[in-house]
Amino acid sequence: MTRIAGFIRRATVTILCAFFGLSVFFYFAQEFFIFPVLLQQILENPNFPRSTPPPPDGITSFFVTTKDNEKIEVWTSLKSDDRPKNVAMIFHGNGETVSTGNFLPFFKDLGIPAFTFDYRGYGSSSGWPSEQGLYLDAEAVWAEIQKRSGVDAKNLIILGNSIGTGPGAYLAKKLSPKALVLIAAYSDFPKLISEMPFYAPFLFTLRYKLPVSDYVKALSNSCVILAHGKKDSLIPFQHLKRVQDSIPSTVKLRILESDEADHNNIFYKVEDRLKAAVQECL
Repeated sequence: MTRIAGFIRRATVTILCAFFGLSVFFYFAQEFFIFPVLLQQILENPNFPRSTPPPPDGITSFFVTTKDNEKIEVWTSLKSDDRPKNVAMIFHGNGETVSTGNFLPFFKDLGIPAFTFDYRGYGSSSGWPSEQGLYLDAEAVWAEIQKRSGVDAKNLIILGNSIGTGPGAYLAKKLSPKALVLIAAYSDFPKLISEMPFYAPFLFTLRYKLPVSDYVKALSNSCVILAHGKKDSLIPFQHLKRVQDSIPSTVKLRILESDEADHNNIFYKVEDRLKAAVQECL
């Protein structure tokens, strides 16, 4: 009996030490899981500034400086002499950069100049991601969009994809834009992580809230489009329902569901319907 008790004590200590070690690891390394491009970039090119692909024809690259002095790269389809009625601001997913996203061509097809940017630490943008940092990036980019386009918030379309739905919804709360498009949105990050069996025990180490549902509660006059795949294996479909339930009844709401879509192909499954929904918002 004594040998069994000793074995249980040793096993318990081993498990607790392992749990403590993993907790420390997830606390300090969580950006590598939330923003996987970071690790890929570090392995490919640990030095900064990084060399990134030049923009294609018709796209201009420039940098903005945030309040905490980070340099954020922005790509835009806006021409220097354009004075558009509407503009779009794109928050890409965590596996994308300005050079790999598909939303600039999407808005070009709609005749809407658009701006997309790399979060701090992504591509040629300086710094390291954090929730507050994402918000500062968004605010700095929006300030420059206003200067370059002359468009105010009532003629702004915000599109957030996956991780981008958090900072996109944050900016929408501040600006009340003409339209907010959320593709594969989560209700909030703690809820999302709590539904992942492997990560759920370490939820207490999470430093990100990104409460999309709370942010959309503040909208009143904006047009909101939610798109989600029913087979989404990363952000389950029920998150759409939670975000939907948080949107005030005064908001013009359009839901785009796909029975076949998973997380990474939802845009392609609803692209035509999404174009029609954006046009209705305008």
